[in-house]
Amino acid sequence: MKNILEFIENSAARYPDKLAVADENGGLTYSQLESFSRKIGAWILAEIKGVRNNAIAVLLDKKPESVAAYMGVVYSGNFYVVLDAEMPKQRAESILAALRPAAILTDDLHMELAKNIADAVKETAEPQEAVAVSKEGEQKCCIDEIKVLDLDEMDADADQSGLDGVRARMIDTDPVYALFTSGSTGVPKGAVVSHSNIIAYIDWYTEAFDIDENTVFGSQTPFYFSMSVSDLYSTLKNGATLYIIPKVYFTFPMKLMEFLNTYKINTIYWVPSALQIVANYKMFQYAKLPELKKVLFAGEVMPTRPLNYWRENLPDAMYANLFGPTETTDICTYYVVNREFADDEPLPMGHACNNCDVFVLGEDGKEISPEVDPETGFSREGELYARGSFVALGYYGNAEKTKEAFVQNPLNPNYPELVYKTGDLVKYNKYGELVYVCRKDYQIKHMGHRIELGEIEAVMQRMPGVERACCLYEDHHIVAFYCGTVSEKGLRRALRQELPAYMIPDHLYVLTQMPQTRAFTMQTTVTLAADGNGDEAGIAVMGHDYSALALHRGAAGNELVLYRGKVTARTAEGVAEEEAVLRLPFAGDTATLRLYFEDGGTVHYACEVNGQETPLDGSFPAAKSTWSGAKPALFARNTANRAGGQGRFGAVSFECL
Repeated sequence: MKNILEFIENSAARYPDKLAVADENGGLTYSQLESFSRKIGAWILAEIKGVRNNAIAVLLDKKPESVAAYMGVVYSGNFYVVLDAEMPKQRAESILAALRPAAILTDDLHMELAKNIADAVKETAEPQEAVAVSKEGEQKCCIDEIKVLDLDEMDADADQSGLDGVRARMIDTDPVYALFTSGSTGVPKGAVVSHSNIIAYIDWYTEAFDIDENTVFGSQTPFYFSMSVSDLYSTLKNGATLYIIPKVYFTFPMKLMEFLNTYKINTIYWVPSALQIVANYKMFQYAKLPELKKVLFAGEVMPTRPLNYWRENLPDAMYANLFGPTETTDICTYYVVNREFADDEPLPMGHACNNCDVFVLGEDGKEISPEVDPETGFSREGELYARGSFVALGYYGNAEKTKEAFVQNPLNPNYPELVYKTGDLVKYNKYGELVYVCRKDYQIKHMGHRIELGEIEAVMQRMPGVERACCLYEDHHIVAFYCGTVSEKGLRRALRQELPAYMIPDHLYVLTQMPQTRAFTMQTTVTLAADGNGDEAGIAVMGHDYSALALHRGAAGNELVLYRGKVTARTAEGVAEEEAVLRLPFAGDTATLRLYFEDGGTVHYACEVNGQETPLDGSFPAAKSTWSGAKPALFARNTANRAGGQGRFGAVSFECL
């Protein structure tokens, strides 16, 4: 199998009259879904004049016809991008500006919004080169406008003969969709997922959770969220049925329970916050769920207390904790709950999925062993990497971010192999299972969504009346602080125009002055190892930018080196961009290094040898003026490989002034 359209076609051949996707208003059988999807595909192909492997944005509510629209895009030889009909217009514009799609597929309900977005993007987006398929073969063309296609006005009689030619040219690495996630700079990133990604992933998902034609999914997550990929495509592959649960029912839990029973839902894959609604309201006192046999969850940390409530009241069901980013199609590790957990005991992430390998690297670049410390019961922490067929193609139109996250496997020097750096810090427990620790960067998971707090800050600081802003994540709440003249009510109203609801801060606080790190001094004695050419060790102050002072052992002799760098821009090898702004010959292997940090973010360095202090020329910015301020650090590395360096530190003194 090389094309996800075979999922629909095979199920339509086996179960033509069986319900494929439905909601309370009706649904589509497999034969209807295939027929409708083909008609949409032929119509799109005609409207965009044979353009292939290009983006088609889909602006529709979550309904059965939306699935036909997505599949129709694939039949046309293109890939779809789901736009949330409720997302702010500005965010939709930023996504389309990054995409430069050939068309927006919408309906009467959203036609005005779609036209407004297309017009706004047309003013800024550059014409895009594309490839079009005709009877004469492939030829280059130029997309200089975004066509807006109304599904309610579709030409159902469009010639379908061109679909066969498009299909013949499709391969398994062609994209199926791109899902956009939050970006630290305020610009969303679109992870592109291929046919081969989905096929490999759904093969595992189907086998792991025994999905077949008797499975009835209760769909909770939006179609623009990667979790929807799992239940949607496993439904289509296996001839199962997917029921779309009205969003409002998660506000009225009794209605939710009634829905699950009415449609005999036996499998759910929800975000933990949705499962908590049932637990918080003690809904099993009022209704039972006799048909429900599988409870899967992902997207955020699942608290153990509500899970235990579910297990007590639905003891025969299977429960599984799934973990993974959009960049691994959906999931890369999972854990089927097979033992009891205390209410305050965290659930493990488990093990890698079949045909998807994961490994953990420490800061030294070496793989971390599952061997645990007898005292803590855990291994060392490290960053999680994923490799294999689940790993996405990269970020659409964003080579820089792709290069940062999709890197050559550090453990494989022999042939090209791209792996995904998740940015998640993990460790092993005594069972050899992975356990989540935290994010390595400024990213959070909130209400099942992956969010860059930096994007919220960037949007806030663009608002009139906001001078400075900072976001924190505390107890499952986004908390934002700002300085400025705009009222909290006015700022919240403005944010709703640019951010989706799940990114709006739960709490907003106005401050007269943003807190900053106070002045401080730090010093330590550093001794280089007797061997190890390229080794260096020293002190640093970290922020958005950083500076550092180090002793360096080189082939021509030892040096005192002063560095200035940026942590926001990294190469594929994960090396920060930096320059050596000062190099001084140094006699000996030991020196006392000292730094002085001024209020406002400037750091000065000095070196002391044999009781004599030598101030070093220059002052360096330690960080942008943010809430977190500056962070002093000790480091040792080898400049040849950025890892494995040796150095010995004496007592560290720190004084806040």
